[in-house]
Amino acid sequence: MTDITNIYKKGFSKIENIQSQEVVFYNLSGMKCDDIVVYGIELASQRDGKLTKLSIDNISDSKMWVIDIITYLYENAIKPEISLGVIDDIINSTFL
Repeated sequence: MTDITNIYKKGFSKIENIQSQEVVFYNLSGMKCDDIVVYGIELASQRDGKLTKLSIDNISDSKMWVIDIITYLYENAIKPEISLGVIDDIINSTFL
């Protein structure tokens, strides 16, 4: 079973011809595998009355590292539609 914990919530206002009103939830997911918990990220977007979700599971067994990634996404206003590339860049970066 996967547990989902909301870490941050960011609201985006409607700007005519630029962006729709939207709320993005930056969530931590955790799934117990044998004796360890493996963490991932779920981004949920609520726009025009519809809720869409994007999940990236099994990123790490380090809860703090995954929360740091979530914090980066939140602080830089990364929306779900571009988050996969950003998360991939962070996970595979050589400067960490």
